[in-house]
Amino acid sequence: MTTAHEKLVRCLRNEFDEEYRGGFARLKRVPDTQVVCFLDHFARFTPSEQSERIAATAARSACRFSGEQMPPSVRSFSETVGKDKPKGGVRYTGVTLLAGLAKSKTVGGLLGWLQSTGSQALPRNPPNIWRGMSKN
Repeated sequence: MTTAHEKLVRCLRNEFDEEYRGGFARLKRVPDTQVVCFLDHFARFTPSEQSERIAATAARSACRFSGEQMPPSVRSFSETVGKDKPKGGVRYTGVTLLAGLAKSKTVGGLLGWLQSTGSQALPRNPPNIWRGMSKN
């Protein structure tokens, strides 16, 4: 007989597997810095590592949702997962903070802040979509 917790883990695992098979189509639309960071971090792993992380994420999420005690294996996995996540730069900084930095005279605006943090994530020039088109 399966417990309610096991059913919850299986349900979350199925949802995450479906999202994974769909290329994270729904998650990619979530305008949240932590979601972007998670997706970039997750993409670095091999398929077998991704499968392990899907299972651990489902187990951890079920524990947090149900209030059950997290098993030691999931707890230790969760503690190590975020240690090598990408950090810094414009991509992993919240929009509200970026907007405030852009207006700030103290740090020299957004460019001044990026330079003070040593970030290499300076804005790129957008592609010239008009190249080769007549101006008429």
